[in-house]
This record gives sequence, C-alpha cells and structure tokens, in this order.
Amino acid sequence: MSSPQTPLAVQNSSSKMQGCNLVIIPGKNQARAKAEFLDSLGPDQTLCAGNGANDVMMLEKAGTGIAVLQEEGLACSCLGVADLVVKSVLDIFCFFKTPERLIASLRN
Repeated sequence: MSSPQTPLAVQNSSSKMQGCNLVIIPGKNQARAKAEFLDSLGPDQTLCAGNGANDVMMLEKAGTGIAVLQEEGLACSCLGVADLVVKSVLDIFCFFKTPERLIASLRN
C-alpha cells in the first residue's frame, strides 16, 4: 500500500494572516493522511473538528476533538470519539474568544 501524499502547505501572504499556513490534505487515504499530519504537529496541542468517518482517527488523536453536526449530518463513528459536539463550525471560534465555554464543557 502506498503512503499518503504529503500535505501541501501554502504560506498565506496576507499581512492579517502572517505566520499562518494553509494545509490541504490530499483526497487519497484521507483518514490516515489527516492522522499523520496531526502526528507531525504534536496531537496533544491540537483542536480538530470534523463530521465524517474520515475524521475519526484525527479526532481520536487530537488534544480536543470536536464533532460538528451541520446540515450534511454527522457520522456516528465520528460522534463516538469526539470530546465535544457543536452545531456549527462557527461555534468553534467562540471557544477562542471565550475559552471558559470550552473549559466548562469539558470539565469533569
């Protein structure tokens, strides 16, 4: 079996986004490619979001895995491994603005 393609990193030239990289995960063997890319970042320091079966490995490895239930639906396998569920990907940005919301949702 061939290894997944290396993710494509594109430096954003916008001054507002300086220091950020856009990474495009290839479509072939996407579940494994996402998990391997996450490994390269150090999964314990990541927050990942997804809604499909191809996101399960990534959500399992992530420091915080968020399942997103939007109009297109949410794979049950994805839901089973997520730390948290939100109704829109935009809800995730609220956690950066108000981290206390994430802390409250994940506390034991």
